[in-house]
Amino acid sequence: MNNVNQQFLLSLTIIFLGYFLKRVKILKKEDAEGLSRLVLNVTLPCLILVTISEIELNATLLTLPFICFGFGLISLVIGFLLFPK
Repeated sequence: MNNVNQQFLLSLTIIFLGYFLKRVKILKKEDAEGLSRLVLNVTLPCLILVTISEIELNATLLTLPFICFGFGLISLVIGFLLFPK
């Protein structure tokens, strides 16, 4: 398993651990709000920065925005065809 998958699984484990601790009433609502702020405002941005720093840049990555734009246009056309006003 590569490093990105391990980091993602670790983040999910932290989230589920917090949920479990709240369900068994070890954490209070105020504690859960503080921990969720910590995870969302500190841990996940750090994870993104670490992951981006490990990416190997090459020319094929430049095609991704164009592919996403194309799929967006296709979805838009399908949406207008399936759900006309």
